[in-house]
Amino acid sequence: MEVSEQRGSTPNRIVINFEVAERPTGTFQVGAGFSSLETFLFTGQVQQQNLLGRGQTLAFNLQLSGIRQLMQIQFIEPYLFGSEWHMGIDGFRIMRQLRDYNRDSTGASLTLGHPLNFLHEDLRIFLNYRLEDVSITPATGGVLGGAGQSYYLFRTIPLRNLFRSGLTSSVRLSLQWDSRDDRLFPSSGVLASISTQLSENFLGSDNNFLRHEASFRYYHPLFWGIVGKLNTDWGLITSRDPQGVPVFERYFLGGIFDLRGFSLQSVGPRIALPISLDPGSEASSRGTSIGGNTQFHYNLELEFPIIESVGIKGVLFNDGGNAWNLEKPLCHEVPEAEAGDLAATPCGIHPFLLRTSVGFGFRWFSPLGPLRFEWGYPLNPRRPYEDTYEFQFTGGNAF
Repeated sequence: MEVSEQRGSTPNRIVINFEVAERPTGTFQVGAGFSSLETFLFTGQVQQQNLLGRGQTLAFNLQLSGIRQLMQIQFIEPYLFGSEWHMGIDGFRIMRQLRDYNRDSTGASLTLGHPLNFLHEDLRIFLNYRLEDVSITPATGGVLGGAGQSYYLFRTIPLRNLFRSGLTSSVRLSLQWDSRDDRLFPSSGVLASISTQLSENFLGSDNNFLRHEASFRYYHPLFWGIVGKLNTDWGLITSRDPQGVPVFERYFLGGIFDLRGFSLQSVGPRIALPISLDPGSEASSRGTSIGGNTQFHYNLELEFPIIESVGIKGVLFNDGGNAWNLEKPLCHEVPEAEAGDLAATPCGIHPFLLRTSVGFGFRWFSPLGPLRFEWGYPLNPRRPYEDTYEFQFTGGNAF
């Protein structure tokens, strides 16, 4: 912006001219990193935030890591046809390596959103349609270990019906309340949402399921710069298909993103798989997590400043939660990993038997983005498949 002056129509008047030029709205970003979960991480983004001068956003994102590859093109229209409707269109290709299988998906989604100002300015409604072609293949080894042996073992028991590929066509309706003071680093406010997602044959889907989810996040400033944070998440997914919910839609807990102190996807119902494909092979006492139809977990944090000038903060936390299986074929036709451990049984819900952990860590809000370094200690760890503590680090915010 440039400001200039000139004489007005009379000696006691002056004309002030403001010449405004829009700053460049296109950006190109590349980055690299390392985490305990994904090992190496490479990211790249090309984005235009004012496409053709219409206020629209067009972006291409690329992420490559030891367990994930993502390519995404995104278009955002903040005011559809000049209204308060928000529209987002995504096209994506995602490959994720999990412990026992790879999930390769290609698809697109359309999202419409609108504020519900007649009820409250912080309330919005969203409608999403998602079309996704999912392929499930054996894990290829790498940073999560193994070469998908469990994938073949799963196919010898009733769980084999869950390892199926296909097309998922779904609609999702959600309500969101957002009163946070900052979307990246909030210190006060609430972020809450409830949603229902339906995938059915009449939508052209190969996979039939109904998913309900709810989340609640609360931020409150305390004293001396300390911020108290609470996050809770609940989910329930069911299917009318006899074979049950596909494995890639089930809930797996454990790791730095939900239950710190536990290994990735290790918490929840477990079954005792044989050590090999030999019919006479004994079952492993470690057991294997099979995921659940329902889950609940919470995260409670105290975040406090350490060196504010360089963006270093500390955190104390308590996490808890579990996943439970509701599908009867998995309740009665497969052996439990540890008889009597109701927190890991493959049958039924035991809501008061949550796996919990405590821990500490620090966050660095670096010029490259937020980084997390955290040590989690499971309370009453299950040996031999759980350690007494887990050190995990990654990029991004906790919640």
